[in-house]
Amino acid sequence: VLTSPRVPGGPMPKANKGCALTDSAVRKNRNMPDPGKYNPSTIPGHVTSLAFNPPKSTSRNPPPRLPPGPGTYQPSFDLTESKVPAYTASKEASKSHLDGIQKEKAKIPAPGYVGIPDPKHMDRSGAFKHTQKLLRDR
Repeated sequence: VLTSPRVPGGPMPKANKGCALTDSAVRKNRNMPDPGKYNPSTIPGHVTSLAFNPPKSTSRNPPPRLPPGPGTYQPSFDLTESKVPAYTASKEASKSHLDGIQKEKAKIPAPGYVGIPDPKHMDRSGAFKHTQKLLRDR
């Protein structure tokens, strides 16, 4: 019986096994100088910043309009002139607002129309015993 020289689980990786923490630390410190090798003469390039005096732009307000020419504008004074009142009044005798409410309530039967049901948990014997004790104590 021939067996194949295969590794269970697939082939082994060819690269070295690395650690994510050490790899990120190496990547970050690659451009940093060694301890004691700091050279202050190397200055980074110019860093852009905000201008102290930004340039003035044009105004956002539209330019003022010219006044209308003769004959193009007819002012209307209807809102300021006095007018005859244009409203009507009711022909019926005035009623209070309670009359309408009473008219609606008249359709609904009064409380106790069907009868007042006795409460389910009323103690009738307790009241009788109480009065008997009061009379006995005299």
